[in-house]
Amino acid sequence: MTVLKFKTQPADRGFAHLAPGYFPLHSRVAKSQPPVNIYTSPEGYMIELIAPGFNKEDLVVSFEKNLLTIESKGNVKADVKNGQLTRNEYQIENFRRSFNVDEEVDGEGISAEYVNGILRLNLPKKQPVKTPVKQITIL
Repeated sequence: MTVLKFKTQPADRGFAHLAPGYFPLHSRVAKSQPPVNIYTSPEGYMIELIAPGFNKEDLVVSFEKNLLTIESKGNVKADVKNGQLTRNEYQIENFRRSFNVDEEVDGEGISAEYVNGILRLNLPKKQPVKTPVKQITIL
């Protein structure tokens, strides 16, 4: 078997790879923060977080005082049984992301599902409480 080595550089890396000492925050944030998509609807919000390589049990979602926190806890070491790593283009690292949430979000109704490496959180809005109209009799 022949191992091919490529010397191509991805174009989306920007200038951070040229002088890593000058861009320390860029490289650290890019590795430790998984990307998210946030959708808004009249019923509430939906957050999709890309987290491949984790088990459902490794992800922890908490909601306290309008702060939604998503973090991973677990061992994310690469499992190489026979042989050595020839090329390493990605790493699976533990992460922690927090989001400030509107006061209109119903904290008790938040639901989450993890399918195919995507964590989907549904944050429903609180239903407005309508007080009935009180009829006042005229004396």
